[in-house]
Amino acid sequence: MAYGGPAKWEDITDVAIRRWRSIGRRRRKQVTYADRVEDLAKGLRDHFEPDRRLVGPMMVHYRHVASDIAKVLSAR
Repeated sequence: MAYGGPAKWEDITDVAIRRWRSIGRRRRKQVTYADRVEDLAKGLRDHFEPDRRLVGPMMVHYRHVASDIAKVLSAR
């Protein structure tokens, strides 16, 4: 997916599942559910935004989407 273009649900779910599953390899400390949601939000931001420093207030939206995705992934 190119930056700035519309994200497809398939792209979002692929990134989210990969990020959710890989947190154990990337973080060595004990991880809480809130840590995982924040990590997921940052992963989505990093994948879909060309410059993460410019996201600013939009992180609220990434956190909201990450929270909804986390509910589904944690129920699996």
